[in-house]
Amino acid sequence: MKTNKSIVGFSLVLALACLYQLSFTWKARSFESQAHSFAQKQAKLGFSEKEMYRRYIDSLGNKEFYNLGIANYTYFECKQREVNLGLDLRGGMNVILEVDKGAIIKGLANDNKDAGLLKAIAATDDIIRNEGGDYVEVFMEQFKKSNADRKIAYVFAKGNRGTIKSSSGDEEVKNMLEVETESAINRVYEVVEKRINQSNVTQPTIQKVDGGRISVELPGVDNPRRMEDLVEKSAKLEFFEVYSNSATSQEAARILNDLYKASKMGNVAAEEDTTADAGIDTAAVAETSEDMSTAPLASILRSYGNGQGSAMCVVKAADRDRLVKMLAEPQYQSVLEPAVKVAFSAKPTEYDAQGKEIQNSDEYLVYFLKRDRDGNAALSSDDENIIADARENTNQTGQLEVSMTMTPTAASRWAQVTGANVGKFIAIVLDDRVYSAPVVNEKIGGGQSQISGNFDIREAQDLANVLKAGKLPAPARIVASEVVGPSMGDASIQRGLNSLLFGFLSTVLFMILYYNRAGWISIVAVLGNVFIILGVLSSLGAALTLPGMAGIILTVGMAVDANVLIYERIKDELGAGKGLKSAINDGFKHALSAIIDSNITTLLAGFLMTFAGAGPVYGFAVILVIGIFSSLFTALFITRLLLDRRADAGKETAFDTSWNRGFLKGVNIDFVSKRRYFYIGSLTFIALGAITFFMKGGISTGIDFKGGMLARAAAEAVRRASIMAVALSAIRLRMTSAARTSPSRLRSASNTKPAPRRPIVPTIGIAPPTNAEVSKS
Repeated sequence: MKTNKSIVGFSLVLALACLYQLSFTWKARSFESQAHSFAQKQAKLGFSEKEMYRRYIDSLGNKEFYNLGIANYTYFECKQREVNLGLDLRGGMNVILEVDKGAIIKGLANDNKDAGLLKAIAATDDIIRNEGGDYVEVFMEQFKKSNADRKIAYVFAKGNRGTIKSSSGDEEVKNMLEVETESAINRVYEVVEKRINQSNVTQPTIQKVDGGRISVELPGVDNPRRMEDLVEKSAKLEFFEVYSNSATSQEAARILNDLYKASKMGNVAAEEDTTADAGIDTAAVAETSEDMSTAPLASILRSYGNGQGSAMCVVKAADRDRLVKMLAEPQYQSVLEPAVKVAFSAKPTEYDAQGKEIQNSDEYLVYFLKRDRDGNAALSSDDENIIADARENTNQTGQLEVSMTMTPTAASRWAQVTGANVGKFIAIVLDDRVYSAPVVNEKIGGGQSQISGNFDIREAQDLANVLKAGKLPAPARIVASEVVGPSMGDASIQRGLNSLLFGFLSTVLFMILYYNRAGWISIVAVLGNVFIILGVLSSLGAALTLPGMAGIILTVGMAVDANVLIYERIKDELGAGKGLKSAINDGFKHALSAIIDSNITTLLAGFLMTFAGAGPVYGFAVILVIGIFSSLFTALFITRLLLDRRADAGKETAFDTSWNRGFLKGVNIDFVSKRRYFYIGSLTFIALGAITFFMKGGISTGIDFKGGMLARAAAEAVRRASIMAVALSAIRLRMTSAARTSPSRLRSASNTKPAPRRPIVPTIGIAPPTNAEVSKS
């Protein structure tokens, strides 16, 4: 009786724990149902249902939603604790990141512009891309080929904390490069993992794979571009002083004028067909520089504002690459190097030169940033992360911004920079894009500052997460990105649930028809088994995948198998004339060894797959291991508890039915005397199988094993695209016809604009922007 009480107590505690874990799933689904209802109502008013759903989640997801009395949880916290569906069930995206090992090696070299080094890295990249192999080994071979007269230790002798000296051998250099590249890959993995975990993506799967690649699975992601930016962004944060114009200085105007002159200088040189040894005629330049509007650069780089702001020019989105290529030419570099860095705004400008709002602008602001004597920013995260914390909030004007808290060392430097630039502009640059260039109101101590940039809530959160996680220690690029649509996920879920349901119903039907009342008891134990599996799965934070569903079905079969062994042994004991209680006790005791033996071997295989497997294998193994423990508990304890309760109450429990009573009793098949026939039959089947195997060319493996290209064709999407193309063609024809007959009507419609509003200039410091500061934007 004491044992029964212990089992009942433990079972109740386990049931409550599983119920607690599964309650987060129900609450998260309830919140999402409310969000869908809200989005559908807004869609009837003309808003985007998808956008309204996202806004509902973003605005209310961080508020307390689930109150347990002793603890309160938000939707996002419930989402993190729910039974998560894997990528194959829920949809989402899978991203493969590749760390640039060539950039790591260049960073370790004395001179990252060394011609021999660059040639070896380029050759290595080409070989790895086409043939594969170990990057460091291939690099060592290629360096020897292209630099036969040089010792590789000389290239890495400086720096590296004294690891490599001029006298070091090739093997020492190789070991150092392997250690450093592996360390950089590990740090990239940690940064990416931190970024993903800080964004509200539920149960991501992040794994390192061979060749310095990182696999990121993001179930439920509905904005692939956002997640690609999140994992790929370098997060190099810099603070630059800005060349601008003021009452006493016209620095930016002079730089722009010099660039226009250089542009005309290039034009004159081309017209006169100057040769390599011919100089530039400065007199000709002076004559042609009177009207700068005719300079080639002026066609894409245009003046902006009233000449008193932080940005001097604008450029169209389509012209940014062209501008970058032009500015790389020698005549422009002579103006910019080494003191000026040209950078674009992170987003298109919202206002024109008169301060009026622009709808759907495709123009980006161009800034002239001031480099120090070493060519660097005033404050940079090149060597270490300078941000201790970052979070999104709302400023005094109601705009979203990102507040940053710097590390102590960076805060001290930041106080010096802001103190030297009171009344001037400071540009906040992330990955070479200017997010804002506010006015410094006063010296800032304590390392507190803000980034504003017309963010929405997700952009602000992502930027804060990236800043908190820090910059990537080595460049990483996305080499593969696959998006699994929600329709594919829904279909997989339905098929998985159907298979689980059919398998379970088949088991229920068999147990009831074969074992009568005892079969019902085993079904109660099996239901408890599935309940425990889902509760433990939720508590571990593991994702339920399609292979995981297969694991649940297998576990149900294994649990029933244990009950079959127990019931058959109890039937034998009852047949020997024992009472029900004695038969139950002996049946469990004698069946235990067979149950344990069969489950231990499966458990060992499950543990090996858990530690060594990845992807579908891992998902299957996790469910298998959990299921083995839960099935043993339900079969050996829950089933025993229910049978003992009935026996103690004096109730009979039937273990068979009238149609199968005595089934296979007294049957004796002499397999040993006929073993030769069975040997011949077995060998024949094995031989036929081997012949078929070799004729078919072995096992047909999928893309998971041998690689290749995966192509999916969606017939419905193609059909809809075709219909849309026809519809757009018809609309285009109507618009062309209308334009020919009534051009004035089209012009008046296209010129309709909303009422303009004044732009707001961000500032650094405590004081809000004054009217004078606003007018200077």
